[in-house]
Amino acid sequence: MITSSSNENIKYVKGLVRRHIRQQERAFIAEGVRLVEDALNAGSYPTLVLYNEPLLARTERGLTLLERIGNPEVYRRGGKSGLHLSGTEAGTVDKAAPSPARILEVSDKLLAEVGETITPQGILVVLPFLTWEDYEDDNPLFLVLDGLQDPGNLGTVMRSAEAAGATALLLSRTCVDAYNPKVVRAAMGAHFRLPFFTDLDWNAIEAGLVAANIGQIVAATMQAEASIYAVDWRRPSAILIGNEGRGLSDEALALATTRANIPIVGSSESLNAAVAASVIAFEAARQRRTASAEC
Repeated sequence: MITSSSNENIKYVKGLVRRHIRQQERAFIAEGVRLVEDALNAGSYPTLVLYNEPLLARTERGLTLLERIGNPEVYRRGGKSGLHLSGTEAGTVDKAAPSPARILEVSDKLLAEVGETITPQGILVVLPFLTWEDYEDDNPLFLVLDGLQDPGNLGTVMRSAEAAGATALLLSRTCVDAYNPKVVRAAMGAHFRLPFFTDLDWNAIEAGLVAANIGQIVAATMQAEASIYAVDWRRPSAILIGNEGRGLSDEALALATTRANIPIVGSSESLNAAVAASVIAFEAARQRRTASAEC
């Protein structure tokens, strides 16, 4: 059992808290039984596992997960494949079988030290960055995020977008890192189910939307006269969501084909960015479900 914070593996995990180290290593941290299960179910396999058996043994599910990670057959199935959006800076897909993870037992105190959850569940893993390949979607719905800075907001947007059935998420270069541990926790596994593309300039974002045949690009802004409920979301669409403080940038507004607001009855001037994105995404999903039911 590892008990010293000077262990090289522990230093490596601690380093991944910093964005530039994550970018350098092309790896990020996922913590907790549910999140690690989501990763495995999506075909994303860890390269390093830190666990504490007494903590995991609190539930049968925890011990089962540890056995699953240690099964060589899991890694022989090959790496994750997914969606690649033409015109973006997404990486290429490595379909080779991944190497089995290093599985190391650590003390409960050390696990709490390297993790960020208040109550550790007994497992923390290091995963490679996610990549996606070509896809087919006759009626795509994209969310484009312009400079979101709060990790909780980004994680919530990812979770809501995936739940609403969005096709993909595009993040401008000014957004908080999608692999920030706080974003990963807030997204509740959406990283492994929702295609997302990060660190994009506006030329890449525009090229990605053109490649997806999206002709309707809606800027969510309280300054708009039209309501989101008047927008026809049944057609291929993209939703532009701006920064928590300053809203949408000039580049985002220039890309929009129309603007729409969320009607507010009370005295609040605006909604939280994550709440706004969620409301619009589910309105689009509602319209699309209604249209499908009528067919």
